[in-house]
Amino acid sequence: MQLKTAPQNMHVWRWQKERNNPKNAFKVLGHTLIATKPYIASMRHAHEGYSEIFWIEEGSGIHYINGVAEKLMPGDILFVRTSDVHSLEGTMLLKYINIMIANERLESLKKLYFSKSSKWFWITGKLPYKQTISKRILEQLRAMAEELWTNPRESFYIDRFLLNLLFLLKEDSKFQFAHDMPEWLKHACTAMLEETNLQKGLSAFYSLCARSPEHASRQLKLFLGKSPTEFINEIRCNHAARKLEMTALSVQEVAFECGYENLSHFYTKFKQLHGMSPLHYRQTKKHLLMEAETAE
Repeated sequence: MQLKTAPQNMHVWRWQKERNNPKNAFKVLGHTLIATKPYIASMRHAHEGYSEIFWIEEGSGIHYINGVAEKLMPGDILFVRTSDVHSLEGTMLLKYINIMIANERLESLKKLYFSKSSKWFWITGKLPYKQTISKRILEQLRAMAEELWTNPRESFYIDRFLLNLLFLLKEDSKFQFAHDMPEWLKHACTAMLEETNLQKGLSAFYSLCARSPEHASRQLKLFLGKSPTEFINEIRCNHAARKLEMTALSVQEVAFECGYENLSHFYTKFKQLHGMSPLHYRQTKKHLLMEAETAE
Protein backbone atom coordinates (compact mmCIF):
# COMPACT_ATOMS: atom_id res chain seq x y z
CA MET A 1 0.00 0.00 0.00
CA GLN A 2 1.39 3.39 -0.95
CA LEU A 3 1.61 5.70 2.01
CA LYS A 4 0.72 9.37 1.95
CA THR A 5 1.95 12.12 4.19
CA ALA A 6 -0.69 13.09 6.75
CA PRO A 7 -2.26 16.47 5.89
CA GLN A 8 -1.31 19.38 8.13
CA ASN A 9 -4.89 19.77 9.33
CA MET A 10 -4.66 16.36 10.91
CA HIS A 11 -2.37 17.77 13.61
CA VAL A 12 -5.16 18.47 16.07
CA TRP A 13 -3.25 18.71 19.33
CA ARG A 14 -2.84 22.17 20.84
CA TRP A 15 0.95 22.25 20.59
CA GLN A 16 1.97 23.80 17.29
CA LYS A 17 5.26 23.43 15.46
CA GLU A 18 7.94 25.71 16.86
CA ARG A 19 10.02 28.00 14.71
CA ASN A 20 13.65 27.02 14.33
CA ASN A 21 15.86 29.24 16.45
CA PRO A 22 19.52 28.25 16.87
CA LYS A 23 19.60 30.01 20.25
CA ASN A 24 16.94 27.72 21.74
CA ALA A 25 18.20 25.02 24.11
CA PHE A 26 15.22 22.82 23.20
CA LYS A 27 11.95 22.54 21.27
CA VAL A 28 8.69 20.82 22.29
CA LEU A 29 6.17 19.48 19.78
CA GLY A 30 2.97 17.52 20.30
CA HIS A 31 1.00 15.74 17.59
CA THR A 32 -2.28 13.93 17.20
CA LEU A 33 -2.69 12.34 13.77
CA ILE A 34 -5.91 10.67 12.63
CA ALA A 35 -6.49 8.96 9.29
CA THR A 36 -8.49 6.22 7.62
CA LYS A 37 -5.36 4.60 6.15
CA PRO A 38 -1.66 4.29 7.06
CA TYR A 39 0.34 7.46 6.50
CA ILE A 40 3.79 8.96 6.99
CA ALA A 41 3.69 10.85 10.27
CA SER A 42 7.28 12.04 10.03
CA MET A 43 9.39 12.06 6.89
CA ARG A 44 12.84 10.43 6.85
CA HIS A 45 15.28 12.83 8.48
CA ALA A 46 18.31 13.29 10.71
CA HIS A 47 19.10 16.07 13.18
CA GLU A 48 21.79 18.72 12.93
CA GLY A 49 22.90 20.08 16.27
CA TYR A 50 20.00 18.43 18.13
CA SER A 51 19.08 15.05 19.55
CA GLU A 52 15.49 13.94 20.14
CA ILE A 53 13.31 12.26 22.73
CA PHE A 54 9.90 11.10 21.62
CA TRP A 55 7.26 8.85 23.10
CA ILE A 56 3.92 7.39 22.05
CA GLU A 57 0.87 8.59 23.97
CA GLU A 58 -1.91 6.81 22.07
CA GLY A 59 -2.25 4.62 19.00
CA SER A 60 0.60 2.83 17.28
CA GLY A 61 3.08 3.29 14.49
CA ILE A 62 6.08 1.85 12.70
CA HIS A 63 9.43 3.49 13.38
CA TYR A 64 12.04 3.18 10.64
CA ILE A 65 15.43 3.81 12.22
CA ASN A 66 18.80 3.23 10.56
CA GLY A 67 17.30 0.68 8.19
CA VAL A 68 15.37 -1.23 10.87
CA ALA A 69 11.56 -1.24 11.26
CA GLU A 70 10.06 -1.56 14.75
CA LYS A 71 6.49 -1.29 15.97
CA LEU A 72 5.81 1.38 18.60
CA MET A 73 3.01 1.29 21.15
CA PRO A 74 1.81 3.61 23.94
CA GLY A 75 4.52 3.99 26.56
CA ASP A 76 7.44 3.44 24.18
CA ILE A 77 10.06 6.18 24.58
CA LEU A 78 13.12 6.58 22.36
CA PHE A 79 16.33 8.61 22.56
CA VAL A 80 17.27 9.48 18.99
CA ARG A 81 20.87 10.56 18.48
CA THR A 82 22.15 13.15 16.00
CA SER A 83 23.61 10.38 13.83
CA ASP A 84 20.33 8.44 13.59
CA VAL A 85 18.21 8.64 10.43
CA HIS A 86 14.55 7.84 11.00
CA SER A 87 10.94 8.27 9.97
CA LEU A 88 7.59 7.41 11.55
CA GLU A 89 4.60 5.74 9.94
CA GLY A 90 1.22 6.11 11.63
CA THR A 91 -1.71 3.73 11.61
CA MET A 92 -5.15 5.35 11.95
CA LEU A 93 -4.52 7.16 15.28
CA LEU A 94 -1.13 8.27 16.51
CA LYS A 95 -0.51 10.69 19.35
CA TYR A 96 3.06 11.43 20.31
CA ILE A 97 5.32 14.07 21.84
CA ASN A 98 8.84 14.85 20.75
CA ILE A 99 11.41 17.10 22.36
CA MET A 100 14.52 18.30 20.56
CA ILE A 101 17.54 19.02 22.76
CA ALA A 102 20.60 21.00 21.70
CA ASN A 103 23.62 18.68 21.75
CA GLU A 104 25.64 21.13 23.84
CA ARG A 105 23.16 20.58 26.69
CA LEU A 106 23.63 16.82 26.50
CA GLU A 107 27.40 17.17 26.43
CA SER A 108 27.24 19.36 29.53
CA LEU A 109 25.00 16.91 31.43
CA LYS A 110 27.19 13.98 30.43
CA LYS A 111 30.28 15.67 31.88
CA LEU A 112 28.47 16.47 35.13
CA TYR A 113 26.45 13.32 35.77
CA PHE A 114 26.78 10.65 33.09
CA SER A 115 30.47 10.44 32.19
CA LYS A 116 30.39 6.63 32.42
CA SER A 117 26.88 6.13 31.04
CA SER A 118 26.24 3.92 28.03
CA LYS A 119 22.45 4.39 28.11
CA TRP A 120 19.95 6.93 26.80
CA PHE A 121 21.62 9.35 24.37
CA TRP A 122 25.03 7.79 24.91
CA ILE A 123 24.26 4.24 23.87
CA THR A 124 26.48 2.79 21.16
CA GLY A 125 25.41 0.48 18.38
CA LYS A 126 23.03 0.61 15.47
CA LEU A 127 19.79 1.37 17.30
CA PRO A 128 19.00 4.15 19.80
CA TYR A 129 17.95 3.50 23.38
CA LYS A 130 14.32 2.50 23.83
CA GLN A 131 12.30 1.82 26.97
CA THR A 132 8.67 0.94 27.62
CA ILE A 133 7.32 2.94 30.55
CA SER A 134 4.34 2.30 32.79
CA LYS A 135 1.10 4.25 32.58
CA ARG A 136 1.94 6.01 35.83
CA ILE A 137 5.25 7.29 34.48
CA LEU A 138 3.65 8.16 31.14
CA GLU A 139 1.15 10.42 32.91
CA GLN A 140 3.95 12.11 34.86
CA LEU A 141 5.97 12.57 31.69
CA ARG A 142 3.03 14.17 29.89
CA ALA A 143 2.60 16.68 32.73
CA MET A 144 6.34 17.43 32.69
CA ALA A 145 6.24 18.06 28.93
CA GLU A 146 3.25 20.36 29.25
CA GLU A 147 5.10 22.37 31.89
CA LEU A 148 8.24 22.43 29.75
CA TRP A 149 6.20 23.83 26.86
CA THR A 150 5.32 26.90 28.95
CA ASN A 151 8.94 27.58 29.97
CA PRO A 152 11.49 29.79 28.20
CA ARG A 153 13.70 27.80 25.83
CA GLU A 154 16.66 28.12 28.17
CA SER A 155 19.22 25.60 29.40
CA PHE A 156 18.00 25.53 32.99
CA TYR A 157 14.54 24.25 32.06
CA ILE A 158 15.63 21.47 29.73
CA ASP A 159 18.35 20.37 32.17
CA ARG A 160 15.77 20.09 34.94
CA PHE A 161 13.40 18.19 32.65
CA LEU A 162 16.07 15.72 31.51
CA LEU A 163 17.35 14.98 35.02
CA ASN A 164 13.81 14.36 36.27
CA LEU A 165 13.05 12.22 33.21
CA LEU A 166 16.15 10.05 33.57
CA PHE A 167 15.45 9.59 37.27
CA LEU A 168 11.91 8.42 36.49
CA LEU A 169 13.14 6.05 33.79
CA LYS A 170 15.72 4.57 36.14
CA GLU A 171 13.05 4.00 38.78
CA ASP A 172 10.67 2.53 36.20
CA SER A 173 13.13 0.04 34.72
CA LYS A 174 12.85 -2.64 37.39
CA PHE A 175 12.58 -5.20 34.62
CA GLN A 176 15.09 -4.86 31.80
CA PHE A 177 13.60 -6.34 28.64
CA ALA A 178 15.79 -8.13 26.13
CA HIS A 179 15.80 -6.54 22.68
CA ASP A 180 14.30 -9.68 21.12
CA MET A 181 11.53 -10.04 23.71
CA PRO A 182 8.15 -10.02 21.91
CA GLU A 183 6.44 -6.63 21.95
CA TRP A 184 3.18 -8.12 23.24
CA LEU A 185 5.04 -9.53 26.25
CA LYS A 186 6.89 -6.26 26.96
CA HIS A 187 3.64 -4.35 27.03
CA ALA A 188 1.88 -6.96 29.15
CA CYS A 189 4.68 -6.86 31.73
CA THR A 190 4.69 -3.05 31.77
CA ALA A 191 0.90 -2.87 32.07
CA MET A 192 1.04 -5.23 35.06
CA LEU A 193 2.78 -2.47 37.03
CA GLU A 194 -0.56 -0.66 37.19
CA GLU A 195 -2.45 -1.19 40.44
CA THR A 196 -5.72 -2.25 38.80
CA ASN A 197 -3.91 -5.05 36.97
CA LEU A 198 -1.93 -6.04 40.06
CA GLN A 199 -5.18 -6.53 41.94
CA LYS A 200 -6.51 -8.88 39.24
CA GLY A 201 -3.27 -10.84 39.07
CA LEU A 202 -2.89 -13.77 36.69
CA SER A 203 -6.17 -13.17 34.88
CA ALA A 204 -5.07 -9.65 33.96
CA PHE A 205 -1.64 -10.84 32.82
CA TYR A 206 -3.04 -13.50 30.49
CA SER A 207 -5.65 -11.09 29.17
CA LEU A 208 -2.97 -8.48 28.41
CA CYS A 209 -0.83 -11.07 26.66
CA ALA A 210 -3.72 -12.11 24.38
CA ARG A 211 -2.01 -15.48 24.00
CA SER A 212 -2.70 -18.88 25.51
CA PRO A 213 -1.65 -19.12 29.18
CA GLU A 214 0.80 -21.88 28.28
CA HIS A 215 2.51 -19.83 25.57
CA ALA A 216 2.60 -16.68 27.71
CA SER A 217 4.11 -18.62 30.62
CA ARG A 218 6.80 -20.19 28.44
CA GLN A 219 7.79 -16.85 26.92
CA LEU A 220 7.92 -15.09 30.30
CA LYS A 221 10.12 -17.87 31.70
CA LEU A 222 12.36 -17.65 28.66
CA PHE A 223 12.92 -13.90 28.80
CA LEU A 224 12.62 -13.04 32.52
CA GLY A 225 13.40 -16.40 34.11
CA LYS A 226 10.21 -16.25 36.16
CA SER A 227 6.82 -17.90 36.11
CA PRO A 228 3.81 -15.56 35.88
CA THR A 229 3.08 -16.16 39.57
CA GLU A 230 6.66 -15.30 40.57
CA PHE A 231 6.61 -12.21 38.36
CA ILE A 232 3.32 -10.96 39.81
CA ASN A 233 4.38 -11.59 43.41
CA GLU A 234 7.58 -9.64 42.81
CA ILE A 235 5.92 -6.55 41.36
CA ARG A 236 3.13 -6.71 43.94
CA CYS A 237 5.65 -6.72 46.79
CA ASN A 238 7.69 -3.90 45.22
CA HIS A 239 4.50 -1.87 44.85
CA ALA A 240 3.62 -2.67 48.46
CA ALA A 241 7.05 -1.49 49.61
CA ARG A 242 6.50 1.91 47.99
CA LYS A 243 3.10 2.22 49.68
CA LEU A 244 4.56 1.30 53.06
CA GLU A 245 7.17 4.03 52.65
CA MET A 246 4.97 6.75 51.20
CA THR A 247 1.49 6.30 52.70
CA ALA A 248 -0.12 5.91 56.10
CA LEU A 249 -2.21 2.93 54.98
CA SER A 250 -2.30 -0.03 57.33
CA VAL A 251 -0.41 -3.17 56.31
CA GLN A 252 -3.74 -4.89 55.67
CA GLU A 253 -4.89 -2.04 53.40
CA VAL A 254 -1.59 -2.12 51.50
CA ALA A 255 -1.89 -5.87 51.02
CA PHE A 256 -5.43 -5.53 49.67
CA GLU A 257 -4.55 -2.70 47.28
CA CYS A 258 -1.69 -4.78 45.89
CA GLY A 259 -3.92 -7.77 45.21
CA TYR A 260 -3.42 -9.92 48.31
CA GLU A 261 -6.62 -11.07 49.97
CA ASN A 262 -4.77 -13.32 52.41
CA LEU A 263 -2.67 -11.26 54.84
CA SER A 264 -0.55 -14.23 55.93
CA HIS A 265 0.31 -14.97 52.29
CA PHE A 266 1.30 -11.32 51.79
CA TYR A 267 3.62 -11.43 54.82
CA THR A 268 5.28 -14.59 53.51
CA LYS A 269 5.89 -13.26 49.99
CA PHE A 270 7.01 -9.82 51.19
CA LYS A 271 9.55 -11.32 53.60
CA GLN A 272 10.89 -13.61 50.88
CA LEU A 273 11.59 -10.61 48.64
CA HIS A 274 12.60 -7.90 51.14
CA GLY A 275 14.07 -10.00 53.95
CA MET A 276 11.76 -8.61 56.64
CA SER A 277 8.08 -8.29 57.46
CA PRO A 278 6.04 -5.41 55.97
CA LEU A 279 5.74 -3.75 59.39
CA HIS A 280 9.48 -4.06 60.07
CA TYR A 281 10.17 -2.67 56.59
CA ARG A 282 8.05 0.41 57.27
CA GLN A 283 9.65 0.99 60.67
CA THR A 284 13.14 0.63 59.19
CA LYS A 285 12.46 3.13 56.42
CA LYS A 286 10.98 5.66 58.87
CA HIS A 287 14.02 5.27 61.13
CA LEU A 288 16.40 5.90 58.23
CA LEU A 289 14.40 8.97 57.24
CA MET A 290 14.55 10.37 60.79
CA GLU A 291 18.30 9.82 60.89
CA ALA A 292 18.71 11.68 57.59
CA GLU A 293 16.61 14.61 58.85
CA THR A 294 18.61 14.76 62.09
CA ALA A 295 21.88 14.77 60.15
CA GLU A 296 20.70 17.80 58.17
